[in-house]
Amino acid sequence: MMQQMLLGFGGAGFEASGGTKTTEGSYTVHTFTSSGSFVVESGKSDCQVECLGAGGSGSSGNEEWAKGGGGGGYAYASKANVTAATYPVVIGSGGPRQSSCGANGNGGGNTTVMGFTGNGGGGGLQSSGQGGSPGGYSIPGGTDLGSHNGAQGNGQGGNGRGGGGN
Repeated sequence: MMQQMLLGFGGAGFEASGGTKTTEGSYTVHTFTSSGSFVVESGKSDCQVECLGAGGSGSSGNEEWAKGGGGGGYAYASKANVTAATYPVVIGSGGPRQSSCGANGNGGGNTTVMGFTGNGGGGGLQSSGQGGSPGGYSIPGGTDLGSHNGAQGNGQGGNGRGGGGN
């Protein structure tokens, strides 16, 4: 699964472009699986924003020491006010696989738009045998609207993937 950022909108007179555009009921959803721009061409609206940070990769080594990467954080808002502007969208990549034996995993990248950030999970730690740290999140104004940290890494690792919540 690729990391993604979803923006859902409703309301007459609101025009926006960017990402893959689909319709769910009365909402238009813009899904980004790679970095780009979300462009609000006209109007203003409250939108739902979801940002998922990328997972970290696991460490390499034998089963006793190899540990999975941490899940990416999840930033969420049910009502973020947006107006006509171009909003950069950055989609974090999963932590690259570690190919050399006995090495720590690599951290995943952050996903961000309009001040909302799902932080990437940490790489698994071969040296201490610990799973990667969970990715956190940040949201404008510090108000938590359903965001949560990613899961702590454990078990054997591989390539970084989308983070899962607790």
